[in-house]
Amino acid sequence: MGASTIPATNGAPITSWVQLATSSPTSGATVSFTSLSSYKQYRVVMSNVGVNTGNPTLSMTLNNTASNYSYALPFYNQASSLYQNVGINNSSSININAGTTFNTSYYGFTSEIVIDFSNQSTPKSIRYSMASSTIATNSYVDAWAIWNNTATVDRIDFSLSSNSFASGTITVFGSN
Repeated sequence: MGASTIPATNGAPITSWVQLATSSPTSGATVSFTSLSSYKQYRVVMSNVGVNTGNPTLSMTLNNTASNYSYALPFYNQASSLYQNVGINNSSSININAGTTFNTSYYGFTSEIVIDFSNQSTPKSIRYSMASSTIATNSYVDAWAIWNNTATVDRIDFSLSSNSFASGTITVFGSN
């Protein structure tokens, strides 16, 4: 993609993010970003992503590898009730959405995912926030996860457990 940049968040030692790829899925159950350059961090921004029917789980894998993922600690709020869920451990992928926060009664959800140590030979630290809303309810999740793999990240996949994408934009940024 082009050389557009956005500033890093406050307190981050990174000075800019370079847009690497974007997708606006309106069908299919998987969105893949392949042949990514070797960056120290990746930032994935999902904007108003929606599905055509149901409430599927949205999961993320790195390098098309379905192993060695674990959650450190997710927190989420749904219908004004706060939950702490420390029992989630999905070793084949990282679940991005919390419970029923991703369904056709929602306008879509917005998420930001940051993958640290992407080009280093150390396990990858993943942190993310997701927000979703209907007319009556707001939901969010903040979570941290680990991919216990030392390979350089060059591919990011997002897959639905059922149904297909209907709307939204997914953009990947990189930074050194």
